Amino acid sequence: MSSDDAESFQALQARLGDLPGEAGAARRRKEYAPFFLRMGRDVHIEEGCRFYHPDRIVLDDDARLNIGALVYGSGGVWIGRHARIGPRCFIHSANHDLVPSPLAFFERGYQEERVVIADLCLVSANVSILPGARLGPGTFVAAGAVVPRGDYAEGSRLSGLPARAVSAPAPELPEAAVELALVVPVEGPWRDMATHLLLPLGLPQVGVFVSGADLPATVHTALAVGPSGWSPPQPAAVTWWTLEQGEAAAAAPPGLPTHRPLPVANAGRFQAEPADGGIAQVAYWLLNRLEKGSDAISMRDFREWLTALRILELPPGRPDRMRERLAGALARRAPPELRGVPPAPSDAQGFGTWLERQARSADEVGLTWFERRRQRRTVKPAPTLKEALIDPELLLRAVLDGTLGAAEVEPMARKMLAAAPTGARLVCFGIAAHRTGNAACAAEVRETLAQPAWRMPGVAFPRVLADSERLCQSPLVLAWLALEARARGNTDPLEDDLAAPRDAGGPLAWSLLSNGEWADDSRRAGARSLLDHWTTLHSTGVLPPGRFTLSPENHSTSTAGLEAAWVGVFRRMQAAAGRPLLRLRPWPAPYRSALSVRFDVDRPVTAAVISRIAQTQALLANAPCASWYYFAADPDRARQRRQLDRHWQEQGLHVALHDEEVTGAGVTHHSSPLADYWLGDASTRALAASGAGYGEFLANRLHTPRPAWIPDARDGARLSGLWLVPLHFPLEGSVRDTGLDYFDRLRAEFRAALDAGGHAIVASHPDVDAALLRRLLAREDLGDTWFATVGQAVARCAAVLQEGNIRMVASGGGIGLLSRSHLADVAVEIWMPGAASCELHVVQLVPGQPRLLASSSA
Repeated sequence: MSSDDAESFQALQARLGDLPGEAGAARRRKEYAPFFLRMGRDVHIEEGCRFYHPDRIVLDDDARLNIGALVYGSGGVWIGRHARIGPRCFIHSANHDLVPSPLAFFERGYQEERVVIADLCLVSANVSILPGARLGPGTFVAAGAVVPRGDYAEGSRLSGLPARAVSAPAPELPEAAVELALVVPVEGPWRDMATHLLLPLGLPQVGVFVSGADLPATVHTALAVGPSGWSPPQPAAVTWWTLEQGEAAAAAPPGLPTHRPLPVANAGRFQAEPADGGIAQVAYWLLNRLEKGSDAISMRDFREWLTALRILELPPGRPDRMRERLAGALARRAPPELRGVPPAPSDAQGFGTWLERQARSADEVGLTWFERRRQRRTVKPAPTLKEALIDPELLLRAVLDGTLGAAEVEPMARKMLAAAPTGARLVCFGIAAHRTGNAACAAEVRETLAQPAWRMPGVAFPRVLADSERLCQSPLVLAWLALEARARGNTDPLEDDLAAPRDAGGPLAWSLLSNGEWADDSRRAGARSLLDHWTTLHSTGVLPPGRFTLSPENHSTSTAGLEAAWVGVFRRMQAAAGRPLLRLRPWPAPYRSALSVRFDVDRPVTAAVISRIAQTQALLANAPCASWYYFAADPDRARQRRQLDRHWQEQGLHVALHDEEVTGAGVTHHSSPLADYWLGDASTRALAASGAGYGEFLANRLHTPRPAWIPDARDGARLSGLWLVPLHFPLEGSVRDTGLDYFDRLRAEFRAALDAGGHAIVASHPDVDAALLRRLLAREDLGDTWFATVGQAVARCAAVLQEGNIRMVASGGGIGLLSRSHLADVAVEIWMPGAASCELHVVQLVPGQPRLLASSSA
């Protein structure tokens, strides 16, 4: 918060802070809101309350502060949903620095520590909560207590000076009133599969049991879940359903995908020394960079692409359409000075003419009509060594145009090697040597670029400078590698499918029952393809050698329709018994969906940028909702933790190699020539083994976060403690983007995720134009969306959906829910038999205390 904003807020607080009654509280809630990091719905602030650093304070939905509360938010203060803060409470999040020092206390700084007062807490009058205190959900603090720093368990009872915690005894939980049973053959993979299936559906009436075990007396229907043809012993008191193969559907039912894509490009870091010399790797990265962006490229990049295409001589009509894709991307991203580039002709002669015209137009930018005419009539002189060193691409054009030959290139190359070589200069002089037939000079350049100072292991791009960590990613590198391959006798180094990722996925064949539906009451059967494709859409198997590459099809392939189909099957089973089906929504009511913003910190970021992004969240999302992922070795990761903490931003790890140490951290995968990127199940297995907090699943779009399903060579598969989050929606294609064109390619899928109640993650980088995120948040209808960090979304799903956390119990002759923990604003759908829509109930859950939802007549 700027000093001007701080003064404005203090003036506002002086004017409104002591207004009495409901009218005063309503004005404070409305007019204070723009200054707070979050001002939730129905927040109530009594008269006499005072706040400092409100831009670091979160007041969540229905938080209530009684008369005279004093809150210092400098280190970050979070007051949770339905929390109650008593009269004259003092909450502080920074202490004076008490480390021995020659400075007097008033000359020193402060030590900040966040304060958390979680959901459903009750803090009595005259309590002091000191920096670093973290009160778990449902904590009670007695009047007059002083709460020092520390973690206080959920449901603690605090009193005294200093306050001491008395934990409430764990309640004895009654047996769950399970009504539907999934019966599996044995413990292990089948039980894990059934548990994994149920978890994201949120069905507290359904349990998993091993064949032969006694079923609870409350179970009226069971579904056999096992290998095709398996049939367990069936007690007569229970109605049994089975899974049947059914008949192949003529077309995929609405909301279900017909294909699960796993595009894998023939590139990456999977070989120490690629057999093709790295052409596939370089072609993949250059095409990927050019096609992803929507902004104009620089004039130098444009010229280099034109020259590279002249050297490569790509034929039209290749299976991967490489020439057409490159020409189309160049026309779309041409520098604005060119005032539009026409589409390239398809024939070879016309394409060559098009390249020459675009190069000439680039050369003539800024010239008058007379200067352009004179330049066209004048034979261009060969560039001098100085000009070639400044712009090596000029050297290549002179060679291609015939104004420089071998006699001129060789001495210039030797002077360049002796003086100040760069990656770009070496590549260009190597190309010039090849084109002029000077094998000795080309070999000398090749030997130089093969040295460790110029080439990293397994990476075909040379370094920008000797021993630099940056890579020279000029399109001319591809031209040089192609000429090198031809010199080795490979007449066709650019295979015709080089730039076309092969699909390691496959079709999804859906089979319906004879009635044309997923379930048949008369046959007591469900469609087996629902189970078969559940595992298909939650794992990748072993990806073939290559590099996984995201495509729009990965985003359009979602688990949402499959989850809805399974809920429909369970509704039919309950309706056949005349019983309603309960379904838990993962997000706190009244929110229907969840949205997070993710920042991958690939390059240095300043404190000012972090503050600006936090302010954007406060103004347009009214909540901290960003997760920042740093490289483990990034020195800013530790330095900026304090600032991220005070703005309630999550910090995770951005990994380049799949075997990095990531214990406890949320993880995203870095995409670059130096990185492994995402290796499918291999990455998931590595994250689980390393104890990551959560990871990402990129093969298709999960509807909500859920535990990983990991194929195992010994056990077949297993349910992991690692949680996976849905596929992200990239905000930009390059850091220079100024519009939402790139994001809008997937806008329909983004809206579909939110409209269906899912979790959408918008991915960006902190050095991108901040206006992009502001424009997106202002444009979209997000009124019923819960803004949360990725970690908060994962934690909420685990708390609500994890097996056994919330169970159904018989309560006073009706339907009740029982929770293991304090949970605020749990939304419960009740689907009555035959109803077209559900009843929605919102409840607060306290451990061990059943909460009645409906009477026994329901």
